Amino acid sequence: MEIVFSDYSKNFIGHGFLAVDFFFCLSGFVIAYAYDGRIEKMGLVAFFRARLGAGARLTPGLKRLCVFSGKISYPLYLTHYAVLWMFGNYYGTHKPGTG
Repeated sequence: MEIVFSDYSKNFIGHGFLAVDFFFCLSGFVIAYAYDGRIEKMGLVAFFRARLGAGARLTPGLKRLCVFSGKISYPLYLTHYAVLWMFGNYYGTHKPGTG
């Protein structure tokens, strides 16, 4: 998109990657600030244990939701390609606007 529309006023969605970069920088700063005093005493293994242990505090309902969405994501992924193939074949043989 950046090659086609180089003017920001015509393509405001195409610069969304900047927001993602900013989010990663900001979250890295927040984690570094939170562990600044403790990181020297903790060590690398204890740090990762603390981060992975934070996931154990999820509520059981949220855990079930995560497992359910993980189980249905792959079938939806495969269905996505079948639907795209069907529409691609249909529009390949029936040109829109030709009557």
